[in-house]
Amino acid sequence: MEASIDVSVVMPVFNAADYLLEALQSILCQTYLEKGHCELIAINDGSTDGSLSILEDYRKTCPIPMTVVNLASNQGIVSALNSGIALSRGRFIARMDADDICSCDRLERQVAFLDTHPHVDVIGGAVLMFKHGTKLVKKVDAATDCGTVLVDMFFHCAIAHPTVMARKAFYARLGYEVDYSVAEDYRLWLRGITDSDCLIANLPPPHVLRLRKHSQNESTARSEVQKDRSRLALADALAKVFSSTNSLPPMDCSIIAQHMFYDKSPSDLDALHAVVEALLAIEKFILSSRAAKLSPSEISSLRSHITSRLGAYAAQELKIANMPTSESPTWRLWLSRSPASQWFNLVTSLAPEVQPSVSRLSAEASEPSNSTDRVTVICFSKDRAFQLKEYLRTLCLFCSGSCTLDIRVLWKASTTRFRESYLMLKSQFPIASFVEEVQFSQQLLELVDKRSGCADFVLWGVDDVLWYQPVNVREAMEIMNKDASVLTAHFRLSPNITYCHPSNAHSVLPPFENVPESEQFYMYDRTKATEDWNYPFELCATLMRTADVTSTLDSIRVWFGEDALSHPNKLEVSGARLFAKKHNDQHRLVKCLCMKSPVLSVITINRVQDVCENRVYEEGDFNLEALDDLFRGGREFDLDFYKTQIFDAVHIGECVILPPQPGK
Repeated sequence: MEASIDVSVVMPVFNAADYLLEALQSILCQTYLEKGHCELIAINDGSTDGSLSILEDYRKTCPIPMTVVNLASNQGIVSALNSGIALSRGRFIARMDADDICSCDRLERQVAFLDTHPHVDVIGGAVLMFKHGTKLVKKVDAATDCGTVLVDMFFHCAIAHPTVMARKAFYARLGYEVDYSVAEDYRLWLRGITDSDCLIANLPPPHVLRLRKHSQNESTARSEVQKDRSRLALADALAKVFSSTNSLPPMDCSIIAQHMFYDKSPSDLDALHAVVEALLAIEKFILSSRAAKLSPSEISSLRSHITSRLGAYAAQELKIANMPTSESPTWRLWLSRSPASQWFNLVTSLAPEVQPSVSRLSAEASEPSNSTDRVTVICFSKDRAFQLKEYLRTLCLFCSGSCTLDIRVLWKASTTRFRESYLMLKSQFPIASFVEEVQFSQQLLELVDKRSGCADFVLWGVDDVLWYQPVNVREAMEIMNKDASVLTAHFRLSPNITYCHPSNAHSVLPPFENVPESEQFYMYDRTKATEDWNYPFELCATLMRTADVTSTLDSIRVWFGEDALSHPNKLEVSGARLFAKKHNDQHRLVKCLCMKSPVLSVITINRVQDVCENRVYEEGDFNLEALDDLFRGGREFDLDFYKTQIFDAVHIGECVILPPQPGK
C-alpha cells in the first residue's frame, strides 16, 4: 500500500537552469524526509534554457516521488502553481521557487507548527536575501503571531511567498488568480482574510529560506505592475472590510489603499483620517470574524499593534496640522487606548516644540501597578551627544511599547562645546533625567537606590548602542519574575553573534532553550559558552533586577574596593571578575535570556576613555568633533540599513548616516 503524502513541494520553473540544482538539492536535504513522506511537483513553464532536461534527469534518481509537468509555452507563475496544486496529494503544500535555497529544517519546522496549531492555515518564515555570486546577505523578518500578521497584511505583504506552507484545504477553498499575476500571493492572502476565516503566521527566526535576488526576478522586473495590482487587491479587501462592519468608507477605497500600501504615510489630514478609520474597521472585522480562533495573547498582540499604528498616525497628524495634542482627535484616540505606557512611542517623532507637552503627559500617567510596568534605564555617556541622541531616540522607538521607561543619563563632557551639546540634548528629551557626572560611584549608587524611585528592574545602556527592532521589555521582566534563577536578559545577544570584537575571538555558542509562550527570547546557560555569551555583567543593553544590581555593586566593593566603581569601564570589568569568582553567590547564577533575532548593535567607532584598551573600528572621519557636528546638524543613523543586516558581532564599525533632511 502506497504511503500517504504529508507534504507536496510545488516548484514552478522558468529558465532557472543556473540555479535549479541548488534548489532541488535543498529539498532533498530536508530533515523532515526522515520523519514524513514528501513529494516534489516541478512545473516547467515553457523554459528554453535546458531546465526541462535538468528536471527529467533529476527525476530518474530522486529518492522521493517526483512529478515533472511540462507546459509547452510559458503561461506564467499563476497557471504553473495552479497546475501543480491540482496534482498535489499532500496534507500540506509547500511553495518553492527554482532559484531559492531551503534551510534543511524548513519543512520539519513548518509541519510541526501546523500540526500543533490546527487553527492556522498558512505559515511562512524569515528569509535571508542574497545576490548570486556575492556574499551580500540581508535578513527579512516578519511579524510572527496571527493577530499582528493579519493587521500588517493590509499595509504590505506580510509573508514571503516562497516560504509558504499551507493546508491543502486552504487551496481547495481559494486559488491563485491570473488577473493578479505578479501580485497573486498578496491577492490570495487578502482573500483568505476577507472571504474566509483563515489565519496566517510566520515562524520566528532562524530563517527558512535563502532568497536569491537577480534581475530576472519577476518582482524586480515588473515591480510597478506588482505595486499597481497589489493596490487593487488591497482596495477590494478594504471595501469588503467596510461592508462587513456595516460602515461606509470615508473616501474611495482605491485612494485609501494608495495611502496604506507599503506603509506609506498620509500627507494630508483627510487621507490620514481615512486611513485611521480603515485601521479601526480592520480591527473590528478581524476580532468579530476570528474571536473564536485567536488566542488571548494573539488578541492582545493585535490590539497592541493597532494602538502602535495609531500612535504613528497621531504623530503624523500633529506634524501635518501643527496643532496642540488637545486638539488632535487621533492623539486622543491613541492615548485613550493605553494612557500609561504608550506615549513614549511618539516622542522621537514629534517636532521639538511638541515634546514638552508630551513630557507633561508623562507626569499625569498613572502609577505602575506591578514590577513589570516600568523599567529604569541607566545610560552612561561621555563627549558623544550625537550617539546619545540616537540611543535615546531608538530606545524610545523600539523599547517603550510594553512598559514605561524611567530614563536616567549619567553624562560627562570634556570641553565646553560638548557640554553645550549635552544641554541642548537635554532640552530635546525632557522625558529623560540628565545627571552631570561629578562623583561617579556615589551618583551611580543613588541612581539604583529604590528611594530615588528606581524601578524593580534596571536596563543598562551606553551611548553607542543603536536599537533597530522592537523589544518586549515587559516580557523579559515577567520571565525573570517567574524564574528567579535567571540572572539577566541580554538584548545585545542573538544566535547570529559568533564573533567577539573586543577580544578578537570567535565565540562558542550555548545550546538555546525555548521559553514557553515567548516569541522573542531564548534561555541559555552562560557557562556552556565563551566570550560575549559568558560575560553576564555587560553595560550594553543588559536587563537586571534592581536587587541583583545593588547586591552586585556591594560585592564589587567588598572584593575589589571603592575604586572599582569609579568609572563605567572599571565597573563592567569588576562585575565580570566578580561573576568569574567561584566563591560568591553571583557565580552560581548561570541562566540568562537572549534575543531570538537581533534588535541592536553597538557602533564602536571611537573611544572616549583611557581606562581600558578596548578595540574600536576606525572607518571614516568619525572623530568626536565630526560626530558633534552631526548632532548639531540634526543627522540620524539610517535605521532601514541596520534593520536589513545580519552582523556576526555585537560591536560593529558600520556607521551609516542619513543625508541631511530638509528643515533639520
